[in-house]
Amino acid sequence: GENEQKVVFPKNLLAKNLKEGDYISIDIKYDEIATKKAVAEIEELMKSLKNDNK
Repeated sequence: GENEQKVVFPKNLLAKNLKEGDYISIDIKYDEIATKKAVAEIEELMKSLKNDNK
């Protein structure tokens, strides 16, 4: 259909019993906790780098 889109994934990331022509569904969602953690880590790294340059 119009909403379907072909995507190629490495075989090792897919279930072993899948075969050509099988349909799968993938749920991609925003991870707010992981994002906040990454931002905090980056901010700490930036602070550290700025302090090292003084």
